[in-house]
Amino acid sequence: MSRGICLYSVIPCRHEPSHRAQQTTQLLFGETYTVLDQMNDFILIECDHDEYQAWIAINQHHELEKKLTSQVNESLLQTIKVDNQTMYVPLGAYIPKDSWTLFGKTYTVSNFSSNQLTSVEIKLNYYSSLLNNTPYMWGGRTPLGMDCSGFSQLMYRMLGMNIKRDSSQQAEMGTTINIIHETKPGDLAFFDNAEGNITHVGVILDPHHIAHSSGCVKTDKVDHEGIYSTEQKKYTHRLRQIKRLL
Repeated sequence: MSRGICLYSVIPCRHEPSHRAQQTTQLLFGETYTVLDQMNDFILIECDHDEYQAWIAINQHHELEKKLTSQVNESLLQTIKVDNQTMYVPLGAYIPKDSWTLFGKTYTVSNFSSNQLTSVEIKLNYYSSLLNNTPYMWGGRTPLGMDCSGFSQLMYRMLGMNIKRDSSQQAEMGTTINIIHETKPGDLAFFDNAEGNITHVGVILDPHHIAHSSGCVKTDKVDHEGIYSTEQKKYTHRLRQIKRLL
């Protein structure tokens, strides 16, 4: 099986091998994967960071030639120089630590600076506020659009940890916290529908507030019943369980 790397700002990953198929996730610049299968003009991949499987267009595939030294992009949009051209990559992408030379092109970072944030609480408040009002997009993982589990996965990337892609998968990780007043910043809260299926996830900022993507990325109140929207003046999500991963 061959391996690949995302050399675009973002690559849409789909449920089926078709451009019309639903986007289920995205690859960010610098993320790597294993090629599992090929069908027509698409390849089935497994992402290295979360073992998620999806289809990408074969003309967006670049075979990984060698091991690369990378760092996590901490800026909302980071400038990358590709020879003499400029491209922008989103928050959470893997970017060159020094430079990459791939397919005859040199990839270098322009003006990278670390945010030097300290505690989990400070990091979560900073990055969630940075993403405020990012529109909801099914399968999205960038500041141009993201879904709820894409948001929680990105927040954990910024905390230095890769977690699973979907909310139901994330709910299987970590240890259970039984009382919301015992939560810590970074705990994940999961919410279910009338059938009892987990359909939503958010990141606890403190025992009374949660950051999540619903309509857009925002911070709402949370308690033992669920998420209370001050904007809508009602509970919008019913709390199912809380997990601690850190």
